[in-house]
Amino acid sequence: MSLSRPFLLLAAAAALGVAMAPVPALAKEESKIQINLDPLSGVAGPGRSNTSKLKTLFMPGTAGIQVQVQGLAPATEYLLLSDGIEITRFTTGSNGQANVKIDLLQLATTGDLGVAVVDPRGTFVTLNDGVADVQGGWLYGPVELDPSRVLVNESTNLAPDALAAPTGSATANYMMTPNRKGKLRISTIGAPVGDYEVWIDGVLVGTMTTNPAGNASVEFRSDAPHGNSGGNGKPNKPNKPKKQGNVKLPMDFDPRMALIELLQGGVVVFSGEMAAQIGGLNVCLPFEAGAPLALAPGQAAGAGTVSFGQEDDCSRTFTIAVTGLAPGVYDLVVADVVVGALTVAADGTGTVRFDTSPDDLDELPLDFSLPSGATIAIELGGVEVLVGTVP
Repeated sequence: MSLSRPFLLLAAAAALGVAMAPVPALAKEESKIQINLDPLSGVAGPGRSNTSKLKTLFMPGTAGIQVQVQGLAPATEYLLLSDGIEITRFTTGSNGQANVKIDLLQLATTGDLGVAVVDPRGTFVTLNDGVADVQGGWLYGPVELDPSRVLVNESTNLAPDALAAPTGSATANYMMTPNRKGKLRISTIGAPVGDYEVWIDGVLVGTMTTNPAGNASVEFRSDAPHGNSGGNGKPNKPNKPKKQGNVKLPMDFDPRMALIELLQGGVVVFSGEMAAQIGGLNVCLPFEAGAPLALAPGQAAGAGTVSFGQEDDCSRTFTIAVTGLAPGVYDLVVADVVVGALTVAADGTGTVRFDTSPDDLDELPLDFSLPSGATIAIELGGVEVLVGTVP
C-alpha cells in the first residue's frame, strides 16, 4: 500500500511526539486583507475591467488566497508571484477571467519539499504571463505603496515576556478601509495593573492605564486630532484629566509588520509583530522522517537512509547518509538528475544535507524539486549502488 506524504508527515510527527495540527495561542489570531491587482507599466490604463482582486484569509487552521482575475489575455497560463516567488499558476478562460483559490497549508504538506511555503504579506504580488508582470499590488506593504481599494483587518496576539511572566493577555488589531482611514487598537485583559508604554518599532507612541481588573485599551486613528485626546476622540479641556481605558490618539506611524511592545516600568511585558502568526504557515513545528535506501541490483554491501524534515524556522531539509560503501565521490541522483555529490570517507560513511535556508557550511541549498515518489539513486561512475524513493 502506498502512503501519502501528509500521512507520513503526521506519522513522523506522532513518533517524535509533535502535534502537526496548528494550535493557536489564542482564537483571535487572524488576518483578512483585500487589495486590487492593478495594471502595471506597459499594460492598458487602470480601470475596473482590467483590474483583478486578491483576498487573503489567515486564521488558526486556515491560510488561503483567492484571486478573482479579469482583464487578462484569454486561454493563457499565468503565474501568481510573491516578490518573484511562484505561489501557483493557472489558465484564464476564453473571456480572460479566472477564479483561483490556493490553500497554502495544503501546499505546505503536499507540495514539493524543495518549494518554500510563501506568506505573501509584506510582498509585492503580481500576475505574470511568463514574460512580464502584467498586474500587481502590495499586500500589507507600506501604506504609501498601497494599491487602490485596500481593506485590512489584522488581529494578532502579543506574547507575554518570558522573564516578566505576566498574567492575562494582550492583543493588537489593525484596520484599514477603502477610504484610506486606518486605526490600531491595543488592549490588555487581566494584565498586571498599572501604566503601560506603547512602543512601535522602538518608538514610544502612547501610554495606557489599566483598571483594577488589569483591562486597558488605546486606539490610534489616522483621522484623530493631534494633541491630548479623551475617550471620545475630542481634545480634552484644559486641566481635565485624560480619560483612561478608551484613549484615542493620532496614528502617524505605520503599524504593519511592526514590532509592538508594551512596557511597564521600563520592562517589556507583552510584545509581538503586527502580523498574525498562523501555525503551519509561518509558525512551523519541527519534525524529521526517514526511510531506508536499498542495495541496487548486483551490489553486495552498503546501506543508507533518506530523510526529510522541517525546522522551527520553517526551512526544509533533505539528508542522505550512507555506511559500508567504498571510499570515493558518489553522485546523488533525484528523478534522473544529478543534484549533488556525496563523499564517502575511508571508514565507508558519508552524509550530504540540503536546506532551503542553509546556515551551515556543511549544508547545501535545497533548490531542486523533490516530488513524492521520485526515484533516488547513489551512483559511482554511472553505476547505481543504493536506490530509493522520495517519501
